[in-house]
Order: sequence, then structure tokens, then C-alpha cells
Amino acid sequence: MNENRKQAKAVIGCDAAGCEYNEHGSVCRAESIRVDGKNARCTNETSCSTFKSRDGARR
Repeated sequence: MNENRKQAKAVIGCDAAGCEYNEHGSVCRAESIRVDGKNARCTNETSCSTFKSRDGARR
């Protein structure tokens, strides 16, 4: 495999306006993301642990 090939980066939608990684109010620009909710059965039981408050605090 050619190691010089660029990997395509997925576009991740984001509605968390207070997150440092949110760009233009709709796109996540984090290098990688982590979604928690191992036993989730609906969206309310998941969370993005990559969230970083614009004030610098992780929550």
C-alpha cells in the first residue's frame, strides 16, 4: 500500500455550539472523536467525550 496516500477525512456534523471543535455551528473539526454509550439504545444515551468547551474545560 502507498503510505503517501492521504486518507479521506469524514465530515462529522455537530450541533454543540459551545464546543471548541465546532466550526460554523455545524461541523466538527476535531482530529478524532470518541462517542460514549456502550449500551445505548437511543441517541439520548450517547455522548461525545471529545467535547471541549470553548472556555477550555472538558465536560
